[in-house]
Amino acid sequence: MSSPATAPIVCHTTPWYTRRAGIIIFMFTAFCGWFFYDGKFAYPAKKEIYEKYVSMKDKDPAGWKALAIQKLYPAQPEEMDDAKIRTQLQFSVLTGVAALSMLARFLYKRRQVLTADGTSFTAPSGEQVPFSKIFRLDRTKWQDKGLATVFYRDEAGQERKTVIDDFMYGGADQVLDRVRANFEGEDIGLADDPAAASKEDAEPAA
Repeated sequence: MSSPATAPIVCHTTPWYTRRAGIIIFMFTAFCGWFFYDGKFAYPAKKEIYEKYVSMKDKDPAGWKALAIQKLYPAQPEEMDDAKIRTQLQFSVLTGVAALSMLARFLYKRRQVLTADGTSFTAPSGEQVPFSKIFRLDRTKWQDKGLATVFYRDEAGQERKTVIDDFMYGGADQVLDRVRANFEGEDIGLADDPAAASKEDAEPAA
């Protein structure tokens, strides 16, 4: 049986991330539908009204006034042309692509996990980071943004970094605690840790 210090930790994406991604996808989808409706229906209808206005305002102003009252048209319709219609359709395509891109990213992220065991942790990207290879931990953004940056050396000795994201992966704080308990190196943000501060105060002066 694994001890608490070595038991596997598996962190899945949080409900916060799911809600956030859902809101963004919904917004882009709504804008896509809105732009499409304008470009396909609303703006062509406005163009037709504007063209009637242009053709009648000088030749038959009384006739236009009567038609506007009958059809509930504005007295002076908004100028509308094909360029404005194309722009709405282009925006529809752009926001539609953005919505699909965000959906694909969300589904991809949902399959990723942050894990840890007794000797290493594995980032959502699949990169395994042995605790013994970590030489610096930056927790300065942890309290406000839930982000801790881990600096380590890969098998080739190259310096690399990855992020532990507590907002995106539930239980990431447990992974961070295990990292802190199993590496020897620079811990940036240690002064902000009440437990660490108490430990330093308890140590006798040299």
